[in-house]
Amino acid sequence: MMFARADETAGDIPVKEPEWKALLSQNVRKRQNVSKFSREELEDTFLRLQEENLTLKQHACQQEDKIRRMATKLIRLVKDRKQSEGGRDVEMEEMMEELQEKVQELEKQNDGLKRRLHIQPRINSGLRRLTDDIGIRHVEGDMSAKPPQGLLPRYGHSLLDEARAEIHDLENVIESQQAQMEEMERSAEMLRDQLKRKEREFEESLLQMRAHQASGQRLTIKDNMEMIKLQKLLSEKANALTVLEGRFLQQQESMKTLKASHDAALVKVDEVSRQLKEERLKGLQLETQIQTRALDQRHTQEAEVEAVTRAMDDLKLEHELNSEKLAQLLDMRAAKIKKLEAQLKDIAYGAKTHVFRPDVTSDDVTDEFDETLRLARGENLMEINLGRAQFSSEAIESLKNKDPSTFCTYAFYDFELQSTAVVRGAHPAYSLTSQYLVRVDDLFLNYLHSSSVTVEVQLAEGLSFRTVAAGQLRLNQLLERGGKVFSTIQLVGESRCLVLKLRVPMEQAIRLYKERVKALGYLNTSMRDSQVLSSSLMDGDLNELNITIHSCCDLRSRGPHTQPSPYIIYKLYDFPDHDTPIISSTNEPQFEDHMVFPVAMNSDLDALLRSEALVLYVFDDLDVANQLYLGKARVPLISLAHDKTITGMFELTDPEGLPSGQISVTLKWTSTYLPPASSAITTQQTEITGRTTPERQTAQDKEKTQTETRPMTKDPPLIPQPTVSEVMASPKHLSIQDHTVHKSTVIVLEAGEATAVSEEGDEEESQFSEGQVITAGCMSVVIRSCDALLHQPSECIRVEIVTLSLKPGSRVAEDSGIVRLFVEYCFLGLPSVETPLSLKKPLPGHSVSYNFSNVIHVDKESNQPRRQTLRAVLEGRNKQLEHIKFTVVSDPPKEECEDVGVAYLRILDIMEKRTDMKDVSLNIVDVQDNSAVIGHLVVTVEALEALTSIMKDPERDRPLTTLA
Repeated sequence: MMFARADETAGDIPVKEPEWKALLSQNVRKRQNVSKFSREELEDTFLRLQEENLTLKQHACQQEDKIRRMATKLIRLVKDRKQSEGGRDVEMEEMMEELQEKVQELEKQNDGLKRRLHIQPRINSGLRRLTDDIGIRHVEGDMSAKPPQGLLPRYGHSLLDEARAEIHDLENVIESQQAQMEEMERSAEMLRDQLKRKEREFEESLLQMRAHQASGQRLTIKDNMEMIKLQKLLSEKANALTVLEGRFLQQQESMKTLKASHDAALVKVDEVSRQLKEERLKGLQLETQIQTRALDQRHTQEAEVEAVTRAMDDLKLEHELNSEKLAQLLDMRAAKIKKLEAQLKDIAYGAKTHVFRPDVTSDDVTDEFDETLRLARGENLMEINLGRAQFSSEAIESLKNKDPSTFCTYAFYDFELQSTAVVRGAHPAYSLTSQYLVRVDDLFLNYLHSSSVTVEVQLAEGLSFRTVAAGQLRLNQLLERGGKVFSTIQLVGESRCLVLKLRVPMEQAIRLYKERVKALGYLNTSMRDSQVLSSSLMDGDLNELNITIHSCCDLRSRGPHTQPSPYIIYKLYDFPDHDTPIISSTNEPQFEDHMVFPVAMNSDLDALLRSEALVLYVFDDLDVANQLYLGKARVPLISLAHDKTITGMFELTDPEGLPSGQISVTLKWTSTYLPPASSAITTQQTEITGRTTPERQTAQDKEKTQTETRPMTKDPPLIPQPTVSEVMASPKHLSIQDHTVHKSTVIVLEAGEATAVSEEGDEEESQFSEGQVITAGCMSVVIRSCDALLHQPSECIRVEIVTLSLKPGSRVAEDSGIVRLFVEYCFLGLPSVETPLSLKKPLPGHSVSYNFSNVIHVDKESNQPRRQTLRAVLEGRNKQLEHIKFTVVSDPPKEECEDVGVAYLRILDIMEKRTDMKDVSLNIVDVQDNSAVIGHLVVTVEALEALTSIMKDPERDRPLTTLA
């Protein structure tokens, strides 16, 4: 049956016919489906598919790279594992190699069998051969089975049988080979599984070995790092040891030097101790001599007091006799004075009735007036005559009218506005005379002296008018030209220049004004002399205060002009305002204005000097609109109370309180300033009292309330010095008060007591001052006790901050943010005291003057804790408070204050040097760098007497209390 089925076409290779028709139909259907979509949708779909394709390609590339990296990593791991395991798996490797060789041989055999199975078709029948999906096996006949080319092919059944037998054998071989292949594949799969298990085991062991090796390496690295740190530390310690050895050697050398200096200091201390013992012995000897001298002086004083008492008894009798004569002279003098004052008052405060007859010249055109006009007391008639005007050619052109209609207006004093009639022409003649009935008093005379009359030319334009020119006439000419003025003034305006004539007759008013001024001068001189003499005799001696205003700098104008024309005004005590000359157009005027003020050194002046300040105002003469001062400076006067000179630059502030410049002034006394008795004399000194009757005191009180205080003149009146004959002849009454407890004598010589008693009821007589009575020759003599001359120790400490200067190149001098400085100091832990003003930072090489003084009381009654604290400081038991700390503080305009420098003054230096620290220059140390000196501070500390009294206090051993 096998041979029946076989034919010659059995060896042909089947060929699968391409299904092009089916593909063509599919393409047609797809095209139809595609045609249903729009072009935009197709483009979107195409682009999306293209992007997805690119993304998939990129992902495929990334996966391939990852696979390659993993393969490389796997190869490395396998190699590392092999290298790490060494010769342990040699058998396994040999077995793997044998298996691989067998697989290769089997693959070669399989390929040969496949080639042998392929048989080329012998006869092309032209028929289509069917092909299956799996594929067609081509059987290739064995080259040895083919007949030789020289022989003819065999036909028939023998050839088929041989072929079929051969095919059957080959099929058997193939089946056996397939069975072997399956067995080999199973064994290969088993070997692969074993290989995978071994690989996993090897990987796990490799990871463990790597972890173990990494931990060991970490420990080794850590040990190496610690070793490096220890080596660095060792090198640093070695360097430090070398430095310490060098320092040790230096310390040894300095120790040797200090030992030598210590030995020298011990020798010096021994020498100083010896000298101290000698000085103490000398001091004891001097104290003994002082006590002896004091006893002798006391005995001498007692003897002198007894002699003076006997002399006063004798003088008392003479005084009673002379008093009667003096009373008679005083009565006569009072009557004369009363009569003269009545005459002066009539001249000064009133005028007799005058008949006014004005002078009329041929050129004047005046209105009619009453020639028999009578004036009351103090009244006068003021006449203003407005004459002819003359327009210039330029004015006519500017008015655009050759025949303008003009009239004039002017106002005088507090009267209504006066107007002339409207006049046409280029040369109008107004011819207007106005008369004013005025009262000649201080207000009117002041108006004439300081004011002017403004004349305005008005141009009439229908029912309206406008001002085209104006001019002013100063009225002070009336006081200089006998009460009558013929004047021509220039009017300036839109119509250029105009000329007016004014005639002002004032003869009667000027005559009365001059008589009144003269009479008031006599009265003022008399009253001023009486006040000066009475104050000088009652309150103390006279002295002269010199005030010099040198210059100003950095002035700024408040008006549109760039440079002001400054002048300075100030007022001292009860003197009138004093103003300096005007320096025109300058920012740094040089005044050098010197003024002398004679003052009485009494308690009022002393209180003013200690509590008030001299206020200087700088005005601009060109600033007419604002009427505000350019700057104001305050100069504290307390240094004058201590007989100190005040000089330096003081800060000027504008009305808003901002700096506006500086002013240089000097204030000094002509002679030594002596404090009044109320503040300088102690309880053991003489008390000077004026013993008068109550009626006389009441009269003096009335006089003080009724009499206007007049300032002193520049030249003080000379007080006559009493001689011995005047003292013996002048007293009228003498009283002696002997205070035996204080050993002081009070002697008061009074004058005019009988006159005051005899004229109690006379009201007008009570207006005479005591000074007027004294000028007749009555002088007072005061004899003080000798005990009053003994100096009493002071119980207060005065600290004064004088000047401050900065060192060129220092931090504070170069810092532009530091503008103003003030100084504060701390003493004995008390609250800090600072200067009342912050002054502008001085330029390098210059200084600013504060002249600020403060007194710290250390009396026993009220400040015992301070005395105890000072005693502890002087005895060395309180080292923290033995310095007075001065702090220089920066005072910026908008920020908080900042300390910039400090200076120290040691309190014990006052006791060691046995003198007060006057005008001592202290180095100011920078607060940021203690070694840098930024300037110098000049201070004064007067504390020697107070410290000496504290150390001599018998209660010095009392327990120390806390300072409040």
